[in-house]
Amino acid sequence: MRRPIIPDPLHEDPKDRRNLFLGCPFWGFKAWVGNFYRSDAQPRDYLKQYSSTFNTVEGNTTFYSLPSAENVRRWKDQTPKRFRFSFKFPQTITHQQQLRNVDRETAQFLRRIAPLGERVGPIMLQFSRALSPADQEVLWKFLPRLPKDFKYAVELRHPGFFRRPETVAALEARLRETGCGRVIMDTRALRSGKAEDHATHEALRKKPDLPVHPGFVGNSPIIRFVGHPEPAVNETWLREWVLHLTPWLRAGTSPYFFVHCPNNIDAPPLARRFHSLLSSENHVGDLPPWPCEGEHPVASQLELF
Repeated sequence: MRRPIIPDPLHEDPKDRRNLFLGCPFWGFKAWVGNFYRSDAQPRDYLKQYSSTFNTVEGNTTFYSLPSAENVRRWKDQTPKRFRFSFKFPQTITHQQQLRNVDRETAQFLRRIAPLGERVGPIMLQFSRALSPADQEVLWKFLPRLPKDFKYAVELRHPGFFRRPETVAALEARLRETGCGRVIMDTRALRSGKAEDHATHEALRKKPDLPVHPGFVGNSPIIRFVGHPEPAVNETWLREWVLHLTPWLRAGTSPYFFVHCPNNIDAPPLARRFHSLLSSENHVGDLPPWPCEGEHPVASQLELF
């Protein structure tokens, strides 16, 4: 039997807390200053202000480079204990080397984020279309060797995994065997409206167009929802996710719901709208006010619905 990739895995908080985790793709976004962040917010303030409203974030920064140990310590100091970072594995591991001969890189990545302790949520392994069903055995050999005290979720983008219900069922069965979750990318809202600006055209070009199968694996299913810049276009799809998450929440799961938009300026109001819809059917707690709302009242365009 091969040894685990790292010998000293992170130990999580033994308490089992279950609720909704809602957030955006990132926190370091200058365009939110004045309409989500306070008007005087500086980059050093962004994470603290972001985590005063949302309780999770996609850690896209780790996809591109390994954070410094100092940054990791700062992230821990700036967030509440219940906040969760859902980091992505570095692209050198998932895209460039495609899980082959990556023990050293994997150990380095996991050790770097381990000081965050219980703030580490499900860690996402996002793959390109290059990982097809024909190449999937490399994934099933890699996953069992990861430290069991971290949580993981897999996002696959080759359409062959989602062509038929039985292929999705087979994928979920294998993920259950390894104890990993599945990331569901939903771009249906994005593709349901007109593309009238550059950001939307670019999002349509870059985001995968895959069938959405709303099954889940594990206790922390992850949905990455890509909305359309016109709020009304998103309503049908947001309400559909309310229908899916309601039985999941009542079954005791802790779903993660990340909201994207083509320019992401509108991600916070879209997340707020989803929370409003979901809370009408479930006890998911109040969504705290935005940091800028301590300065002046902000009328959300989504309040019209």
